[in-house]
Amino acid sequence: MDEVFQFLNNFVDHHKINNDDAFAIQLVTEELFTNLVKYNKNQKGKITIDLEKTGEKLILTFIDSTDQPFNLNNAQPYDTSQTLEERPIGKIGIHLIHTYMDDVEQEYKNKQSTIRLIKNLRQ
Repeated sequence: MDEVFQFLNNFVDHHKINNDDAFAIQLVTEELFTNLVKYNKNQKGKITIDLEKTGEKLILTFIDSTDQPFNLNNAQPYDTSQTLEERPIGKIGIHLIHTYMDDVEQEYKNKQSTIRLIKNLRQ
C-alpha cells in the first residue's frame, strides 16, 4: 500500500487537489485495492491503478486481470440506521466508495475487470 499511497500523494500534490477530495480518493483507493486483493488472492495477475484529472473531474481506474470480477454495483445497500453492534461485518467499503465517488462504472471482458470511479472535484 505504501507505493499506492505515494502514487496518490504525488498526483494530489501535482494537481493541487483539496484535502477533502484527496481524503476521499485515498479512502476509496485503499478500500477497493484491498478488496480486489482479498477476494482475488488466487489470481496471479496484477492490479493497475490509473489517475486522470480532466477539468474538474478526477477519474480513478482500476484494471484487474481476474476470472471472477468484483462487482461494486450488485452489493446490497448498507443500512446505516443500525447501531454499530447490529451492523454485519463487511460491505461498508463498498458503501463508502459509492458515498465518496460521484459515479462508479464497471466493465468485464476477456478476463479483465475495469472499474472506473469518477469524483467531481471541489474548488
